[in-house]
Amino acid sequence: MSSAEEVPGTTNIRAEGDNARLTVKISLKPRFGKENLKEKYKVGKYSLSEGYSMGPSLQALVPKGTPDYVEHGENYVERIMRALYHFKQCALIGPSGTGKSVRGTEEVDVIRNGKRGSSTIEGIFESLKGAGKRVDAAGSWETIRVGRDELLVLSFDRRAGEIVWRSPAAIARSAYAGPIAVVTTATGRKLAATPDHSFVTLDGTVKASDLKPGVFLPVVNTTPAPSIVMAIGGTSALQSGRTIAKWERVVEVKMEAHEGWVYDFEVPGTETFVAGDGIVTHNTHITYLVAELAGLPLWEINCGLQTSVYDLFGRFVGLGKENWVDGQIVSWCRYGGILYLDEANMMKQDIATRLNPILDTRGHMVLNERDNEVIPRHPNGFVMISMNPYSAEFAGTKPLNAAFRRRMTVWIDFDYLSVGSKIAPDEVEMIAQRAKIGSPVAEKLVRVAAEIRRQYKTGDLPYAPSVGDLVNWGTLVADGLTPALAAEETIIALTADDPEVQNNVRRIVRMVVGDAKAGSK
Repeated sequence: MSSAEEVPGTTNIRAEGDNARLTVKISLKPRFGKENLKEKYKVGKYSLSEGYSMGPSLQALVPKGTPDYVEHGENYVERIMRALYHFKQCALIGPSGTGKSVRGTEEVDVIRNGKRGSSTIEGIFESLKGAGKRVDAAGSWETIRVGRDELLVLSFDRRAGEIVWRSPAAIARSAYAGPIAVVTTATGRKLAATPDHSFVTLDGTVKASDLKPGVFLPVVNTTPAPSIVMAIGGTSALQSGRTIAKWERVVEVKMEAHEGWVYDFEVPGTETFVAGDGIVTHNTHITYLVAELAGLPLWEINCGLQTSVYDLFGRFVGLGKENWVDGQIVSWCRYGGILYLDEANMMKQDIATRLNPILDTRGHMVLNERDNEVIPRHPNGFVMISMNPYSAEFAGTKPLNAAFRRRMTVWIDFDYLSVGSKIAPDEVEMIAQRAKIGSPVAEKLVRVAAEIRRQYKTGDLPYAPSVGDLVNWGTLVADGLTPALAAEETIIALTADDPEVQNNVRRIVRMVVGDAKAGSK
């Protein structure tokens, strides 16, 4: 005979026989899945996939298992979902990234606590976990936040075309069972990643499943000298420790079965890291989370200058109409989902012009290359664009075409946490924790940054410090320098080479921090 007795969060099942009694306790705690995430981000009422159906090939384009996007009251996920629900398109100004995960056995060059070495990604995660770092669990992901002074990895600066040392904000892992793409380059370099993991190519960001022989990937040619990075510890030092990336041709992409953990780094700024035999790959961002919550395929395009009309709209690959191959935008227009245009203000003018009739009330595109075929925009076709602000700071950017700009109904600015008189306690706490300094000192650093950011927004200064810049500054303060002296080696030198601009920043620093002694108390 058997019976069940319920208590909060568990079920006890008893089974009794002639000579034995067995009691089993089963946990009933719900898995933190998509519906829970919708509730967390308050987006349950914004259904973007109502009435939408897709085949297996499109199912593969729907992101899965994306890590949480950490917000501090900005409600970015809700605002994006709301904009897409009501207007079908929106623009994001500020930081972005992309991607999924690589196999845990992939090797990574690191600088850990000042020492250069090499380790597998899973080895780094387990080492941090074993050292007592907190592991945050959400959904299928486990994440460890990394302090600035703990770890540096190689990364690819796409604007400069250089390999640099960068500090990841976090390392994450997720259980994964399924196919994994093993990418091999012409010199035998290999890297294994999940099919939806993104790679940087000459033609933009491409998923592993879409990589083909002949595509070129950036790889490490010569590793930057770590002694330069660690001697100073600030961004100016990172800029000194750079080498030009080498581009290598992909010769094979082979799918293999995989079951186990897959890993990812979160590298702010460059959004890339180097793994395997020195191949550059990409990390995660908010667009993937939105697509996963919506249950829609994501069509991602990097709008760099290498991207042509033929890549995006399609081309003939032989004689005869049957040899036409749709590009990304045409496929999105036919089948629906979210079209994501990254670095939109680097887009070529001929591409922007072709998009205009799709984004306005006409809602269709004319495929001039294929007998002027008129393709209506899918009813579940949504558009997101993202970009850095147009300025000399971001080389290659330009003002958006006015007609294209007007078609983006909602603009969401990913702003700094603290600007002017607005000081965010979350940013103060973050700087204090990551730089290992006291909250009073961290607040002064944030107040300096807030004023510099205010003047940057008004055009009086050419650069505004990021959270990472403040962590660099705070790291030197924790090492024993006064805030004023540490600023000389970090945010003052970073802002500009012009002595007059540096003096303006120096005055802001001294006005807030004076010459007070620094420390971690």
